[in-house]
Order: sequence, then structure tokens, then C-alpha cells
Amino acid sequence: MRIEVKNYNLDLTNCSSRYAYIMLFGSETTTSKKYRIRLDFSALAETNTYNLQENGDFVQVPMNIALLEPVIDVLRNEKPVFFNWFAGTKVAILATGDEPVGEGEI
Repeated sequence: MRIEVKNYNLDLTNCSSRYAYIMLFGSETTTSKKYRIRLDFSALAETNTYNLQENGDFVQVPMNIALLEPVIDVLRNEKPVFFNWFAGTKVAILATGDEPVGEGEI
């Protein structure tokens, strides 16, 4: 499955363990019934047992906290951004789409 990320929310926790999550939305509004993806960033997700879970229009993906900053950078600075996932193999990919050469340069 593949959606274009139209909107996102970042939540950082204030606790002793490093944890954050980003909600990705496949629409301009966060209340739409279109796909919602939750990327859970944790220092505890250091093994390869990431166990992507899909339930209706909701997908949850545990990720290593080391990927938080690069993911935020992609979401802020790249357009278009797509989220792809494969329920059978439990693989998830955050990727950019075609972008014109020299975009944003003055």
C-alpha cells in the first residue's frame, strides 16, 4: 500500500526514556478517514523485530530513535513524500517522489 503524506504531527515525550512519535496523514486534515500512520520512535526498538501492524485505515510502525531526526528532515524539506508498506513482509518505507531539478534554489 502507498499513500502520499499530506500532513503530520510530531509528539515528543518528557520522560527518562527517549521516545517520540510522528503521525502521518494521507489527507490535508488530521480528522480525515484516510490512512493514518504512526511512527513510534524508541531507544527500545533496537532489534530487527519492528512488527509493523495494520488495522483498517491505521498503520503503526516501531522505529529506532536514531531515525527521528532524518525522518523529520525529510518531512520538512521534501515534497512530495510517500509512505509505503507491505503487510505481508512487514516492511515500511518513507520515500520522496519526483522533484524538479533546482527546486527552491535562487
